Parts: sequence; structure tokens; C-alpha cells
Amino acid sequence: MQIKPSLLTGDNPAKLSAAEAPRSLGLPEMLYAHADIAGDVVLITGATSGIGEACAWRFAEAGCKLVLTGRRTERLDSLKVSIEAKYQGVSVTVVTMDVTDLERVAALPGALLPLEVDILVNNAGLALGVAPADANSMANIQQMMATNVTALMAMSAAFLPGMKARGKGHLLNIGSTAGHEAYAGGSGYCASKAGMQHRARTPV
Repeated sequence: MQIKPSLLTGDNPAKLSAAEAPRSLGLPEMLYAHADIAGDVVLITGATSGIGEACAWRFAEAGCKLVLTGRRTERLDSLKVSIEAKYQGVSVTVVTMDVTDLERVAALPGALLPLEVDILVNNAGLALGVAPADANSMANIQQMMATNVTALMAMSAAFLPGMKARGKGHLLNIGSTAGHEAYAGGSGYCASKAGMQHRARTPV
């Protein structure tokens, strides 16, 4: 994102470059240091579409090795072929799985060896139903909680110990405005996303 100095100061934009603007405000020359994550192993859950797929492309562009999980094998395989064709040298490992399978989640770090995950992106999630609270489907509620909350906690529990042991790692939890802005008919989904946000704010 380019900074428009004219919006930050009263100086003549022609005399103040974007690079000079932070210094003029008494800020460090570099507001955010860029981390070199090329070669890091990134695991993304729910990578077959939407935000998960977009994350896969962005991390591939950064030169990361990818581990992509999802329930649709054909979508995972297609994404793997497309990414590896565009970014030479980027390897993509695909794992067809349901993140609510807690035994499979617990075994995943060992199954991926020798790959060791440096960045975990907990993206998998779903919303089911728009019924009022007094007519909620308990099957839908259980599935949303299992996917949006329990699975996220299970993935974190599976991979955080390795990150801590290596002294390196990042945990990214993809949330929703529904976690703090409830809407009619969304009691189950909103509750699950609020739970996820509180989990994400808890120190690891």
C-alpha cells in the first residue's frame, strides 16, 4: 500500500516522498519489518476454495512449501498442479481429510515428516442454517462447533509443540465479523466464531 503524504502532512506532496513521510511524523523509517518466509512450511486447512485457496497462492508467491488440507481431493490435486506450474520450485503436499477427525489431526505432524510446519493457518470453517435460536438444529450446532472451534484447537495442539521445540512458528486463525457482531438466525455460527476468537486471543 502506498502512503499518500498529502493525507499525512500539510507538506507539498511533490517535496515529500512516501519513504520520507514516516520520518516526518517521527516514526521509524520502516513501520513493519518484512519477514523472509521463503522455504518455510505452511499448512492451510480448508484450502480448496475461498480464503484458504487465496492464502495458498499468496504463500506460494512468497516461496513457501505448502501443505494443503481439505475434503475434496480433486480440488486439492487441481490446486497443487496449478501452483506448482506457476511457481517453479514451490512444492505442494495435499492431504484429503476432515479436520473434525481428531485422531487424524493428532497424527498429522508425524505423517508429514520430514516436513515440519512453520506456519499453521487454521482456515477451515462452515456456517449451517439460519433458524432462530428456539428452532436450531442441534446436528448443525454440533457440526459448526466441531469444525470452527474443536478442530481449530486440535490442529493448534498438534502443531504448536513442534513450533515451541524449534523456537520458531506462526499460528494464524481465520475469524469472522460474526464473532463479535451477531446477526439474526446466526446464533450457532456466531457463537462458534466468538469461541474461536477467544481461543485465538489466549496466549499459547
